[in-house]
Amino acid sequence: MTMPLQELLATGRRVEAEEQALKQLARAPHDAEALAALASLQLERGDFAAARGTLARAAPEERAQWGLRWVSTLLDVATGAPSSEALLRQCWADQPERAEVAFAFGDFLAAAGRPKEALPLLERALALAPSHWLCAFTLATARLEVGETQGAIDALEQALRLNPRHTASYTTLARVLLFQGRREEARQLLDAALPAVDDPALVEGLQGSVLAGGGALEEGLRLLDRALAAHPDHAGFNADKARVLLSLGRVDELAAFCGALEGAGRGSTPTRLAWAESLESSQPQKALALYRRVLEADPADWLAANAAGLLLLREPGVETAALEEARRLLELALERSGGRVEPALNLARALVLQGEHEAGTKLAQQVMAAVPSGPLHDAAARLLAPEPRA
Repeated sequence: MTMPLQELLATGRRVEAEEQALKQLARAPHDAEALAALASLQLERGDFAAARGTLARAAPEERAQWGLRWVSTLLDVATGAPSSEALLRQCWADQPERAEVAFAFGDFLAAAGRPKEALPLLERALALAPSHWLCAFTLATARLEVGETQGAIDALEQALRLNPRHTASYTTLARVLLFQGRREEARQLLDAALPAVDDPALVEGLQGSVLAGGGALEEGLRLLDRALAAHPDHAGFNADKARVLLSLGRVDELAAFCGALEGAGRGSTPTRLAWAESLESSQPQKALALYRRVLEADPADWLAANAAGLLLLREPGVETAALEEARRLLELALERSGGRVEPALNLARALVLQGEHEAGTKLAQQVMAAVPSGPLHDAAARLLAPEPRA
């Protein structure tokens, strides 16, 4: 007995669905149901031209049929048509009880950086189709964007119950747990994920980052290398490897690694920051050039501004122009960091060196008030200490 085409699609039996659609079209070349099914499968494979050609085979009087209209809308969205949002909005107005419409519209808004607008659509889609694991995952990411952490955890756990092989659900949940300081729970989750997921290298890479963050640098590096062998473009793993090499003091290896990333067009702000930090003592000018390169790409990067400003202050017999640049960079770092004490302390040093003792003293006092003890407090206290008499 032949299974209905829509049931084949609903149960994920794509090969059988395509065969069934082609059989129906052999008997009836303008069969709207078969054309919509075939076009949706072609769209799913990314064969947009074939999907558009299939839709064009529909009889003019059938093109308003919902299945054909919906696949045509998805094709426009996939190909970036300017009318995508308007088409999705109209489909949602016409078919508010269809989970696939609510999900597609919500997914579109989430991808466009509008998670607050996406949330009610994604929640509606999941209510209409509780077994839609991708909807649960997308809902989780939107909730994270708006700061609904517990709701995101709930949705990620639902996604994993529905699809226990989905790598990104595991790794996203693990990152949330790590952010909450629940390191052991994250580690256990990743251990459980490794034999189950469809892309274990992504799990191993995150395991490597967790291990390195806990002090197991060599083991963390080993896992990061394995993950990067499978995913050499993974910006997060490349950044973590650079930081591990920096922590291990492998300056030459770090330079070779970061240089190779630059040559391949995969360099990033975190890898350049690690590389620059490793060169501060041996090649300060090259380090400064790397910090400036980061700031050219992102003038708001306070870490680069702070490091570059501090490096300029360390120059023996710092010249007026360098001191002025250091002050400008450190003022930027203080502003962009939201008033963190590190750039505040360094700016206080620059002000004192420029002879603005009152302003430098005031800033140093603010650092001491914000940090009652520790190295930063002590450094600020030294700025306030009177110079010894000759």
